Amino acid sequence: MTSSYSNLVYLHDLLESIIEHDVTFVMTILQAHIEDDWVRKITYVSYTNKEELLPNGRRIDVFYKARNFKRNICLGFEVKTGNEVNEKQLREEIEGLKSVKECEESFLVLVAQDDPKYNIPYYFIPLSAFQQKINDVSKILHMFVKEFEKRD
Repeated sequence: MTSSYSNLVYLHDLLESIIEHDVTFVMTILQAHIEDDWVRKITYVSYTNKEELLPNGRRIDVFYKARNFKRNICLGFEVKTGNEVNEKQLREEIEGLKSVKECEESFLVLVAQDDPKYNIPYYFIPLSAFQQKINDVSKILHMFVKEFEKRD
């Protein structure tokens, strides 16, 4: 049980890091899974951060400040790797994103195993969309661990 929980925490942290640091990959994933026009109009992402504190006191797993041709956009990513998706939490995160002063539009992206299909405005990206990137990162980490083991 403990190792299973540890793996979920590791996966959660890994996904947060991928989303925070590999913006090009994430924008590709968003464009592949979200049909709305706003995602195709993003010209650049100027700021990313993990565990961003929103004005309403809620923390979002990963936060982007982006820009399209005319407006500043906030994107919040909520990552769920094992625990249940909480509708109240998503509502509070959307509220917090909408209250960020620098942003004219705000969007919440849920990354999870399954879409809970809540009747609130969010976008869903399945965990499986990150499978290849997770595998790539795991291989790199495995190589580093093997190298450290050789040195010992």
